[in-house]
Amino acid sequence: FPPSTSVVGSPVIVGTGVPYNGFADMTEYIKTNYLEEWLDIFPGFRESFSSYNGKILMIPFDGDLLHLFYNKDILEYYNFQPPRTWQEYNDIAEQVHNKVFPPTNKTLVGSCLGRAYGVGNAWTAQVLSSMTQTHGASQGSLFDTKDMTPLTSAALVETLKILERQLKYGHPDELNRSIDLNQISMENEECMLSLNWGHAFVQSSNQGRLGVGRVPGSQKVLDRETGKLVTCNKDICPNAVYYDDIGFVNYAPFAGGGWGGAVNENISDEKKKLAME
Repeated sequence: FPPSTSVVGSPVIVGTGVPYNGFADMTEYIKTNYLEEWLDIFPGFRESFSSYNGKILMIPFDGDLLHLFYNKDILEYYNFQPPRTWQEYNDIAEQVHNKVFPPTNKTLVGSCLGRAYGVGNAWTAQVLSSMTQTHGASQGSLFDTKDMTPLTSAALVETLKILERQLKYGHPDELNRSIDLNQISMENEECMLSLNWGHAFVQSSNQGRLGVGRVPGSQKVLDRETGKLVTCNKDICPNAVYYDDIGFVNYAPFAGGGWGGAVNENISDEKKKLAME
């Protein structure tokens, strides 16, 4: 823990600090003074990201959850529905890519996902997890939490195929730009589809034309015993959504930790209280 009374950072640091007894337990303080506010926080962020073994070790300041963003005018003009699966996402992107949109006379880009400076891993994780994680976050999406077996094999191969198509119908500058490309391209109304954190909608000056929805999912999921992809059903994917025309689709929304605050365990009780307040 840094030599200070408190620290602001990503909640992913909680697991690193616990073995060194670096984080003060704020459970009683929160329950006594801010229980109502605490319960108003999305459960995933307060129970998974900010707590460890039932103890509140960080206070979340914000949380990042990926959403699907799309241009409603373009979607309606070409008579499309928001994509429910990655296959539909790529199919729509392919059909509008490089077409001139008559109302604006702009040449369209099918998908806009900046992949530089480390953000590309978020898009990869989002696609992969929709195939590898069917029972919630505790199950793991990259490694099996029971024995740390890598959850790659057929799911990773399929993920790479999906990403390849995304790139084929994507913005020409994707590999050189970060997430700013996602936002700017949607603002300029040149892009059909994108992914972004939820706050992008609030910040958008184009809210009337900007649609927001659930990040696409997968009809195929990984059988962890065989390492092969199988068709999703209610037994294999208990949290899946059923559609009359395409069957079960598994979703595993990718949530970043956002930002949170923690208090140093190795300071006086008086300083801890002041830091918490």
